[in-house]
Amino acid sequence: LLANATITATQARTSATLVMPAGAKVKYARLYWAALKTGDQADKTATLDWDGGPVEKVTADDSWVIPYGFASHPDWFYYQASGDVTKYVNTWGAGDCRVTDVEAIPLAGVDVDRAFSAWTMVVFYEKPGDSLRNLALFDGFTSIDPTLGTPSASVTLSGFLVPPGFDAKMAAFAYEGDNAYDGDRFSINGTEVSNGQNPGKNFFNSSRSYLGAPFSGSADVPLITGEPGTMAGYDLDTVDITSVVAAGDTSAKVGADSSYDIFLLGGFVTSITNKSPDFGAMTKTAVDVNRGVLLPGDEVEYTITSQ
Repeated sequence: LLANATITATQARTSATLVMPAGAKVKYARLYWAALKTGDQADKTATLDWDGGPVEKVTADDSWVIPYGFASHPDWFYYQASGDVTKYVNTWGAGDCRVTDVEAIPLAGVDVDRAFSAWTMVVFYEKPGDSLRNLALFDGFTSIDPTLGTPSASVTLSGFLVPPGFDAKMAAFAYEGDNAYDGDRFSINGTEVSNGQNPGKNFFNSSRSYLGAPFSGSADVPLITGEPGTMAGYDLDTVDITSVVAAGDTSAKVGADSSYDIFLLGGFVTSITNKSPDFGAMTKTAVDVNRGVLLPGDEVEYTITSQ
């Protein structure tokens, strides 16, 4: 097959398969889109649609911009933008989700190995009867580029409590990782993370993996394997981090560094066992024991009912 060089960056559309169990209800969904573009302003709109469903124009409520960094193209900038799509995803649910209208530099005839255009959708759902988990989303936009003096970065993620007898997973999405170039590492609490698809010295390698295995969805377009080098400058990897966090932890230090390869970190999602009791749907009623109009000093009896 030959690429159609007449299709512009904003006309290009890709599809990904959203899979959820029957009976699941979407609680939160967020769309991210990112690229290398001309101009120092992020593209703050993108188009989301379901195959057979309506088109949704998504407007970013957050965005980040980073200079390209080379004098040859002073007007080039990397950006990432993000918008809430909870209502739309809750309405349409699982299926073939598609994104277009992402502004980027035209790639036809351009010889640059740092170009990318990609999107990510993070969806949190709830399914009655499933075990409880603490889910958290952390985002930002950080460049790791040893040639420009930023060989490493780290951030402390917090807002969770690791219980005894837990398991923990983390998904990371990043841009411009290359399989051909190595020297890049990903670490949790100072321990290098690796698996069968993401070597310790080449973690960000244009792969899409889940717990050490390449992953792709049935409705993905283009339909690729997810193996290293197949994702055209985009990384989406879910790793098991049970061994690098401990019961009682309320934070984790996430680090990335590189001696050669460059990449840009976009966000992290954590999923950790939650041992808190699940009381189901709860209601609370109150009765004024003194009767009559409720006044300061009255005795109030509360009843909490859990299903």
